[in-house]
Amino acid sequence: EEEAGAREEVMGLFPHYAMLNHSCAPNTISYVHRGRLITRASRANISKGGELTTNYLGDLLLSPVDVRREVLEDGYGFVCGCARCRDEDKVGRDMQELLTDIHEACTEQVREDLESALASGDEGLLQGLRDQLAAYVEVLDAAFTKTRLPDRVQFWVQASMFELYELLYTCCEALGEADLRLLELLQALLGEVYPGSDL
Repeated sequence: EEEAGAREEVMGLFPHYAMLNHSCAPNTISYVHRGRLITRASRANISKGGELTTNYLGDLLLSPVDVRREVLEDGYGFVCGCARCRDEDKVGRDMQELLTDIHEACTEQVREDLESALASGDEGLLQGLRDQLAAYVEVLDAAFTKTRLPDRVQFWVQASMFELYELLYTCCEALGEADLRLLELLQALLGEVYPGSDL
């Protein structure tokens, strides 16, 4: 018997689903219910006859464009050119490198350190990680101010930094300093990138 909230792993051949193309802002969501793959529209603005798209990346959907494209090219043999990726291409090379550096720091070291601090209850380490993550957010905010990205593009870029905001929220919450604005940002980012998802 499965635990409540546990994900069921399913393998199968779904020929109609296989016809869906990928988008980094998909307009469908899929899930398995009683052995059947259910795919439904997740956005209200799909025009009649419009293309239905899905997510091939799982939670990597919330990564910088360079990371997403590398995974898609290596795993599926194409370079994504969806609207979100095209918007994020408008970001300068310096900004893209900053995003990649912060993302790598978060995924390669900070997450591991945070898990260790949470397991051991090391409040000093938690405070240090919170300060490090808050500094990354400040650097990112300064870059947004400097580059004056259009709101839509900035939102996509923030979505690609989901890991940063999530780690910062987790640190703050563990220290008893939960920031509801951060939680609201996380919900807004996920809701816009992948509405209806349980990522």
